[in-house]
Amino acid sequence: MHINSKAEVLSSKMFFFCYLLSIFNMKNPLVMGEWSISPIIYFCFVIIALIFFLGLFGRGYTDKNVLIITIIMLFSLIPSVFLSEYIVVSILKYIPFFCGIIMLSLLSSRLTFADEVMKRELFRKILNTNRIVLGLSVFILFIGAGYPRNETGFAGFFNHPQAFGIYLLYFMLFELVSWRTNVSGNLSSCFFIVLIFAMSYMTESRLSLGSNMIFLLTYFFMFGKLTLYRKIVFSVLALVTVFLLYDILMDVTLDVLSKRGRANSYGVEALLDSRFRFVEGSILNFLDNPFSGIGFQVSNGKYGHYPMDLTPSAYFNLPLNASIEKGVFWSALPEESGLIGLIGVFFFFVATILLRRSIFIVMPVLGLFLLGFGEAFLFSLGGVGFFVWVVFYFFLSFKKNDFIVN
Repeated sequence: MHINSKAEVLSSKMFFFCYLLSIFNMKNPLVMGEWSISPIIYFCFVIIALIFFLGLFGRGYTDKNVLIITIIMLFSLIPSVFLSEYIVVSILKYIPFFCGIIMLSLLSSRLTFADEVMKRELFRKILNTNRIVLGLSVFILFIGAGYPRNETGFAGFFNHPQAFGIYLLYFMLFELVSWRTNVSGNLSSCFFIVLIFAMSYMTESRLSLGSNMIFLLTYFFMFGKLTLYRKIVFSVLALVTVFLLYDILMDVTLDVLSKRGRANSYGVEALLDSRFRFVEGSILNFLDNPFSGIGFQVSNGKYGHYPMDLTPSAYFNLPLNASIEKGVFWSALPEESGLIGLIGVFFFFVATILLRRSIFIVMPVLGLFLLGFGEAFLFSLGGVGFFVWVVFYFFLSFKKNDFIVN
């Protein structure tokens, strides 16, 4: 019988704490005010990293493979930092990213060796937290405080409809894994999955609704417990349903693509208009700097990209507010980090799949892949990026057969 070490117990508690921090970091200002917990997050990066490096967690096993593939990915981004067009900005953004990812990889590598009971309990706590947050979002809907950004995109507990949409995708992941592993009742999972789709539609997030549909279909065909015959029957019934409800489904689809008429164009054109100019600008910047890119997390203002605000901060006389908006991560990745960074990041994701080879990592990687087509947040840990990385490293700590019920 495996006895959890102090390192594994503390890793479990730290993961849950980080998960709570990542959610409250995206809180709805209409409900909980404008205060920020970002300083607390960065403080945790430093403290947890120091605890591990100084060995204060005591003795315990560490999955060195997790650390190795993480460090390779981080080091592949270094050329884009020191060869950046705005080296000071890149350094300021890379340091917290490096510390945060190292912290999460250390937690994940220790949690890997925790016993099944501890992992199941941590999973259940996060699952219940998600359900409470969704319940609070429904309450916020009824009190009329769920629209902090515009009058039609519902954000629920969160500060932006898009952030809520991304959260719902990973909530879907937890419910599907719960279904697969029998952590919670299948009936309750079905209820929350239906509610997730309803909320995704209300956010007006095309990314969230489409990704949730792909998530559900991928789970059904790759990891579902149904026999091949039942999957075929289900597929036929689904096609018949789509045929019978074609007009209604088309109206809903066009409504989502045009954000209920708020977009300047309609249908697929609306989807392309919102992202294509960012993609085109990123490609052109990459062609100008194919080796190391234009720099980690910077925008040079060329080819339609927004220029950065390089105004020095009043406290440190450094450009701490140099925010960027790229729109699509998979085009921004080679633009900012060049071929070296592109190869390093893809190596990281392929290596994680080969390391675990289970639903626990395939689905989170799929989520990152899908979200990367609508958001460019993976190199930033100040907002939704922190939440996504916490979930990713949490699932990376699960080995192939952890509490799987065949």
